[in-house]
Amino acid sequence: MSWGVDQDGNLRRLRVDEEGRLLIGCYLPAWEAPVQSLEDLPIDDPTGTVRVVFDEPALYLKSDTGWEKVGISTFLSLKDTPDSYENQGGKVLAVNTSEEGIAFVDLETGATTFIELSDVPSSYEGQGGKYLRVNTTEDGLEFATVEGGGGGEASYLTDDFGGM
Repeated sequence: MSWGVDQDGNLRRLRVDEEGRLLIGCYLPAWEAPVQSLEDLPIDDPTGTVRVVFDEPALYLKSDTGWEKVGISTFLSLKDTPDSYENQGGKVLAVNTSEEGIAFVDLETGATTFIELSDVPSSYEGQGGKYLRVNTTEDGLEFATVEGGGGGEASYLTDDFGGM
């Protein structure tokens, strides 16, 4: 059985009978005062009455067979959302890989130090006195020793200009 609202705002119920025929029922719902819990839903309300139940929160419709929950009342009950919050703590929502819903995924926090980057050396150990340069495959950085020169201390440019 399925419930829906038509273009005129009437609540309609679709169901298939024992012989396989589709039956469409129409109700002009009477919105009544909300109730606190399911136990507070009156048994004598007429068919077509709609009430809000605060404890859930959800809408309930009085049908000829009793009170029925209508619509979606929680995030997890949507058809394109995860089924449970279990083991999802600390995760975020993202479009799923099939791009037809959402899923919980781990938040990628990124690097907090230079050596955590994916295209740089993974350690400073044994690299004292070296400098960084682009590697020969031109897809990352590496530590290297100063090449050439006369062997002594490296000279540095300054803004002294010999007292000029």
